[in-house]
Amino acid sequence: MSLFFQPTAFSSAFTVSCAVADEHLKLASFTQIKVILYLFRHMSALPEKDDVAKALSIPVSEVEDAVRYWIRAGILGDDSVVLSEQNEKSAKQTVVQNMRPTREDVARRGNEDEQLRFLFQEAQMRFGRTLKASEASTLLWLYDDEGMPLSVILLLLQYAVREDRCNISFIEKTAVS
Repeated sequence: MSLFFQPTAFSSAFTVSCAVADEHLKLASFTQIKVILYLFRHMSALPEKDDVAKALSIPVSEVEDAVRYWIRAGILGDDSVVLSEQNEKSAKQTVVQNMRPTREDVARRGNEDEQLRFLFQEAQMRFGRTLKASEASTLLWLYDDEGMPLSVILLLLQYAVREDRCNISFIEKTAVS
């Protein structure tokens, strides 16, 4: 079978990020793909979450879940007011700051995940001391909650050492930006 694209199909087109096609087609759910395609299509006038839900015939809660996925994946920006009202956005930021992993979470996850244990060991070696509870909590937060790959966190640690700014607040600010 010999396939080809119909030229008329491109009379109206929009751009899709290569990251979505290359990395997330196999990872994202059907609903998450539908939502991001809809948002790419309507990029010039970002729609409200209710409008997306209505257009795609899915519940608003599924739209919100999909948007959270794309924010964690780095495709959507958290401060882009995408599908959020200002009140929801500020409430979410407050919740995120208060939901840092506890000391117990750090200990449990460090025992469960070999990569995380390696991250803590590397951080201690680069800092030249034992990690404080808040430092380990922040590293766990970047790894688990923000979905930052281990290699990126290690690069951040290396960068902090090179810049002679070996403190967790610098690392966190750099990671968030």
